[in-house]
Amino acid sequence: MSDFPNKFKYIIIYWINQEPLFSEFINKTEAERAASVRNAILMEVSKNFKINSIVDYYRRDKDDNPMPFKNRTIKNSGFIKGG
Repeated sequence: MSDFPNKFKYIIIYWINQEPLFSEFINKTEAERAASVRNAILMEVSKNFKINSIVDYYRRDKDDNPMPFKNRTIKNSGFIKGG
């Protein structure tokens, strides 16, 4: 994540076969589309590595919009592989 051509970078975290994976994007629209398809967590990260927002595309409100990420207890958290 050292090369930031834009102001922000977008990271999505998702699971396939109970294995956590991640992908990074420069374009916010592409990141939102990928997060929506994968029911992923989308993080917006600034150049100084500050996390500006985290949105959970698995949890939706009554209008089917993704909800802000909330802290949860994570069991068996481990290494997340890059995608």
